[in-house]
Formats: sequence, structure tokens, C-alpha cells
Amino acid sequence: MANTLAYSREQEGEADIVGARFMAWAGYDPNTAVSVWKMIVAEEAAAVTKEKEPGLFSRTHPDADDRIQALESFLAQDFTDLEPDPAGRQKHLAFLNNHYMMLMEDQLDTNRFGRTQAILERHYELGVRENLLHFFQGEMYRQRKQEGDAERALEAYQLAVLGNEPVADAYLNLGYLLWKKHRFSAAKDNFRIYLQLQPDADDRAMIEYYLEES
Repeated sequence: MANTLAYSREQEGEADIVGARFMAWAGYDPNTAVSVWKMIVAEEAAAVTKEKEPGLFSRTHPDADDRIQALESFLAQDFTDLEPDPAGRQKHLAFLNNHYMMLMEDQLDTNRFGRTQAILERHYELGVRENLLHFFQGEMYRQRKQEGDAERALEAYQLAVLGNEPVADAYLNLGYLLWKKHRFSAAKDNFRIYLQLQPDADDRAMIEYYLEES
């Protein structure tokens, strides 16, 4: 497969420079390209993987550190007078808050929990809604299933339902975790709140079955 790929490492490096130029011409700060690569490097360092060899992307693309260095050298020559864009940061944050459930569900599906943790920590610093962060912290613990993760997930979900913007799915998962602990009354309370918040939930019939259990 690597032999059939159309682009060489040299061409990939050239594409980084061309992309930075297009960003600047369109009115965006091309320095953010460097920031993205640094995030990728940090996430990869935090990722827990069983692979002994680099993946296909790493074998067919320039090394990430080399790409960062090449971009920084290019930007230092031609784009030294750019000012940060606070409005852009706020737009980014608003986008994350509005689409966080979809974005992080896809991330969790990778089962790379170290990387997920690094992303959550960065989003906390960025200012993503804390209820969302607590919910996906709980999701990560629930799926990772290491010793003590069930209790950690329970605590995270409990934080995700505090305040004026509770995450509905946190009530659902609280219900399931409490049910496993035979805390049936508390579990049903959380199931009821979940259905109040999500009256058209696809799993409504299943939750109602739990509520009817004696």
C-alpha cells in the first residue's frame, strides 16, 4: 500500500508550506499550522499503543518534528508581523461546545485513552464547558475499564450533571452504573431525569423496562 501512495515525503513537506501561504492569503494566522502539529506530537506521546512499529502515516509522511521545524523556519522569514486573533479563539471554542458530543465520541472510538486524556486536558485549558469535559472523562474511564475506573466514571458523571447545563447522557450512564451496584432507587431516579431531558430517546423502551423492574 505504501508503494502505491501518490505523494512523496518531499511533496508532503512542500504542501505544508503551500498550505501556510494559502492560510495567510485567506486572512488566517498560518502560525496555527505549527500549533496543530505540536498538538499532534503531544497527543501521540500521550497515546498508549501496542504497535511496535510506526503506522502507515508515519512511514509515508515527513516526521512531525521535521514538519514543525520547516514550518517555523518558513514563517519566521515571511510572516513575523501577524497579530493573534482573540475572536478566532472564541469562534473555535464556540464550535467545540456546539459539536463536542460528536467530536469526542469519534475520538473515544479510537480506544487511545492516553491521547483522549491529553485532549481533555487541553480542552479544559481552552475553556470548553466543564459538564462536557466531565462527561467524556467519565466515558473514558468507563470504556478503559482499569482498576478503579468504575468509581472514577461514577464521580465524573456526577460532576457532569451539576449546574444549569447537565449532560443528559450522564444521567443515563449514572443509572446503569448505579444499577450494577444494586442501588436501584437511585438508578431509577437518574433514568427518569434522562427521559425527561430526552423524551424522544432511541433507547426509551429499554429505560422504561428498567423503571418497571421491581
